[in-house]
Amino acid sequence: MPSARRPLTAEERALVWRFRWSLTGEPRALTKVLRCVDWGDAREARSAGDLIARWAPIGLADALELLSPAFSNPEVPPFLLPQMSPLPAPTQRSSPYRCLACPPSS
Repeated sequence: MPSARRPLTAEERALVWRFRWSLTGEPRALTKVLRCVDWGDAREARSAGDLIARWAPIGLADALELLSPAFSNPEVPPFLLPQMSPLPAPTQRSSPYRCLACPPSS
């Protein structure tokens, strides 16, 4: 898989999306798969939500990446908290974790 910093080509995006269900056991692949979602397509967005719900727990670094401006879709943050790996108590009290646990009010 290409570096996370390099955007995926159309061919790479299609390939990742095609095999998305086989990647659900790979926590680090979630960010790559979500980069392939056409969030404007209701069917794809719904499929992405189903994927996230079945994904292996992700780590804090991947969760923070999903909260970055690169993932501006509002569908993503609500799915993150239950998918994160259990964190030690001191980490849960840290600012980034609290930001994830308490989404901004509208």
